[in-house]
Amino acid sequence: MLFAGGPVFAEDFNWIMTSIAKLETIDNGDGHDWSFKKTSSGWIVEGANYKTAQVTSAGENKVSIDGFPFSWGANGTYVFTKKVDQCKLKSQDSYTHELNWKC
Repeated sequence: MLFAGGPVFAEDFNWIMTSIAKLETIDNGDGHDWSFKKTSSGWIVEGANYKTAQVTSAGENKVSIDGFPFSWGANGTYVFTKKVDQCKLKSQDSYTHELNWKC
């Protein structure tokens, strides 16, 4: 169950992904547009130069992005937060990667 301003729990990973996938693109906080989509093998994110990475649940309120080139700071764990109708995925591994959207 979701409460305004409350966290979305781990069992709602698909809710998080469906919410962000509704956007055509979203700025990753580092000046690059990303797009999220569900494929037959799970969730992916497409970044710059058409590079893709897998997106998986990393536990309660966290998602993992893995598969972008090693030199990119985009791989890692992102913490999800929700305040009223504003959602955010913030990297725990990068100072710049933060995705914000109206959910």
